[in-house]
Amino acid sequence: MSMLFNSKDNILKPGTVITGKWNKKKYTVIRILGSGENGIVYLVQFLGKQYALKMSLATIDLSLEIQVIQRLNNTQGQLLGFSVFDIDDFQYKEKLFTFYVMPYKNGISIEKYLYGKDCIEYYNVFRRVLELLISIHDEGWVLGDIKPEHILIEPEKLRISIIDLGGVTRFNEGVRQFTELYDRGSWKVGNRKADSHYDLFALVMVFIQISIGKNKLLKIFKQSRDINKVYDIIRNINLLRPLKPTFKEVLYGKSINSKKVIKDLQNNTPTLDDKNKSNRWIEWLFTTSVILFILVFVHLIYYW
Repeated sequence: MSMLFNSKDNILKPGTVITGKWNKKKYTVIRILGSGENGIVYLVQFLGKQYALKMSLATIDLSLEIQVIQRLNNTQGQLLGFSVFDIDDFQYKEKLFTFYVMPYKNGISIEKYLYGKDCIEYYNVFRRVLELLISIHDEGWVLGDIKPEHILIEPEKLRISIIDLGGVTRFNEGVRQFTELYDRGSWKVGNRKADSHYDLFALVMVFIQISIGKNKLLKIFKQSRDINKVYDIIRNINLLRPLKPTFKEVLYGKSINSKKVIKDLQNNTPTLDDKNKSNRWIEWLFTTSVILFILVFVHLIYYW
C-alpha cells in the first residue's frame, strides 16, 4: 500500500526536538525506526533514556493502536513488553500531529540478526515470533502489517519486540494496514479478513525473504505472484530445512491456526545433522568461490 504519511514534509531529522503540546515533555529524535501508511516510528531520547515514538496525522487510527497496546499490556504485558509511556500532540509546520511513546527495546532488526545464522537459529527465532503472535491472537487481534523492519530482536535474551502496531485489527474485520509483499491477498491465496492465518502467512513470507533475498522474492511477486514458484525455491534452501513442512502448510492454507503450527514445529525440531548440512552448504559455497578466484587469477597471470 502507498506510504500516505511518509512524505518529506512529515519526516523529522535527527536532532529535532519534539515538545508535547500538553505534557510538555521534550523528546530528541535520534533516527527513524520504521514507517507505515499512517505514521512514522522514531527512536527518541528523553532524560537520558531511549524510547520509540510513533507520530501520525491519523488521530483515530493512533487512538485504536493505543487502546490495543494498553489492553495487551494488561493481559500479556510481561511477555510482550507493550506499554504506553506518554500520549500527546505536536505542532509542526502548521500541522497537528498526535504521538504516543513506548519504552524502546534495544534490539536489532530480525534480518540483521539472522544474517549468517544457521537453520537452528532460524527455527528458534521463528518459534519465538510465533509465540508472540499466539499471545496477540488469544486476545482477539492480528498484527496485520508484519514485515522485517517491524520486528526487533534483543540478541542476548532472544526477546522479540514489535515496533509498529499500525496494522492491528480485530478478528473477522478487514485488515487495516498491510504491505503487499507479505499479504496473502496480494499473492492470491486468501482474502484480507483478519484471522490467525493472515499473520502466519506474512511471517512465513518474512522468513522466506530473509533466506532468499528481497530482490528474488520481489521478482516473483512482480512477474506472477505465484506461490508455487516461491515454494519451489525454498525447497532447496537448507537454512529453512526444519521449517519447510510448516511453511508449506501455511503457504497453501492447510495450517491456519497459530497454535497448531507451533505444535507441528515440535515434530520438526532441528537436529545437529540439520545444522551440519547447513554448514556444509556454506562451506561448499566458500570453497567454490576460492577455487574460482584462483582459476581467474591464474588465467590473468598466464595471459598477461
